[in-house]
Amino acid sequence: MPPAVAVVAALYLGTAVYWDLAARRGLLATGGAGQWSDATVAVARHLDARGGPRVRVLDWGFDTSMYVVTNGRVHVRELFWAAPDGPYAPVWQNEIVPGGLYLTHAEPYLTPMFAAATARYRLELARSGLNYTRVVFNDRRGRPHSELVEVSQ
Repeated sequence: MPPAVAVVAALYLGTAVYWDLAARRGLLATGGAGQWSDATVAVARHLDARGGPRVRVLDWGFDTSMYVVTNGRVHVRELFWAAPDGPYAPVWQNEIVPGGLYLTHAEPYLTPMFAAATARYRLELARSGLNYTRVVFNDRRGRPHSELVEVSQ
C-alpha cells in the first residue's frame, strides 16, 4: 500500500472512531433522552401499526427515522420548510383536515429554526374548532419528546 493511501486511511479511521465515541458518550451522558432520544422509534412503530394517511410533520428530524424504522411503510409530508407566513407557506386552514395526522416535537425539543411551523399549526388548529386527540411520546426519563395529533373525522 502506498504511504499516501495509508495516511488517508488512517485519518479516515481516526475520524470515524472519534465520531462513534462521541455518539456513545452522548448516549451514555443522556441515557437516550433529549436530542439523543429513541422516542422517535416509538412514534414510527405506532404509526406503522395504525396505518392510515400520510403524516404531516411540523418539525425537522422525523423523516429519515420514520422511513428506516418502518422499512418505508410510513410516509411523511414535511410542512416546515416554508416560512409559516412567507410566500410559499402552506395555507394552514387547508392543511388541518378531519382525519389528518400531525407530528412535532414537544416544546423543549422543537428545532428553533422550524418552531414557527408548529406554533402556526397550533394556532390554526385552535381556530378550526375541530376535535382532536393528542398522543405524547416520552423519552426514557419520562419527559415529553414528541406529540402526534389526530384530527377527528
